[in-house]
This record gives sequence, structure tokens and C-alpha cells, in this order.
Amino acid sequence: MERLLITVAAVLERVPVPYAVGGSVASARHGEPRMTNDLDVLVALEVDQIEAFRAAFGEGWYLPDAGLGEAVLRSSSFNAIHLAWMDKVDFFVAGSQPLQRAALARAVPVRIEAAEVAFYSAEDIVLQKLEWLRASSGILAGQRRDVVGVLKTSRASLDLAYLTDAAARCDLRSLLDPCLREAGLSP
Repeated sequence: MERLLITVAAVLERVPVPYAVGGSVASARHGEPRMTNDLDVLVALEVDQIEAFRAAFGEGWYLPDAGLGEAVLRSSSFNAIHLAWMDKVDFFVAGSQPLQRAALARAVPVRIEAAEVAFYSAEDIVLQKLEWLRASSGILAGQRRDVVGVLKTSRASLDLAYLTDAAARCDLRSLLDPCLREAGLSP
């Protein structure tokens, strides 16, 4: 996964596109290790950057033809596959959603070998995981486990004021508070 992280970060910085690594890779970085099959990356990709984005990835990658432009226009998602490694990257195009914009603005650099890769902050990955948990009507139990793992592992460095305020603004407190209690943090 490190090779993929470094490669994708280098491509995004060449375009340049603001980004933040999220999903299980980010929650494992801030919390408890967890296996994942792909890389989730939030990007602030604009329509006028699509061709540069596609060119920066080059021939070693599969990128969708029509799906890429549509994802940018609709602030949705698309994926890219490294053909030699068969690694998949799920790109989520940031729209006007406050949680996405905050995740990009608050991204934290993580040193991986000689590279720095932008990751969701611990607080922002907790909020994103809670958002996915809500969207799944609680079915994705792994999301809750990831949240509690991040809260426990990162407890000393968490900005609880930011976390609880953002959760309240996004109507996520009912999901956050039980996780805080399970992690030994008072809501």
C-alpha cells in the first residue's frame, strides 16, 4: 500500500490537485490496523484539470473515459486501477459538503519513506466514518469499530472541541457520543 500511496500522491501533486487520503487507510494510520483492498482519496478536482489529471497518471493506469468528467461535474466518485499492480484507487470528488472541505483544509502530512502524503486528520476521518455509518443505516459495523479505534489511539492529540462541534453541525452527535464513551472519552 505504501508504494501506491507514494505514487498517487506524486501524481496529484504534479497536477496539482488538493487531496487527502481517507477511508480505512487513514483510520488505520490514526487508529487500529485494518486490512483494506483499495485506497480512498478525496480530491478537489476541477473540470479544467481533467486532462492534466489523466495525463499525469499515464499509460500504466486505467481511468474511466466518461465517468471521470461526470464525477467531477456531480462531485461523485470514480476509480483508477494501476494495471501492473492491479491496485484500485477510489477517488471522491469534493463538492460543497462542509465535511469534505474541512478534510481537505485540515489534511495532515504523513511521512512515508521519502515522501509526504496528505491524510485526513484523526477528527475528520472519525466524522467521515460516522457519515458512512449513518448512510448505511448502521449496517457497516466496521465503520464504528474504526471510529472507536481512532478515538482510543489518538485520544491524547484529538481536538475534541472541533470534533464535537462539527458532529453537532452535521447531525452526527447521536453516533459520535456512544463511540466517545466506548473509547473512554466523555462527550
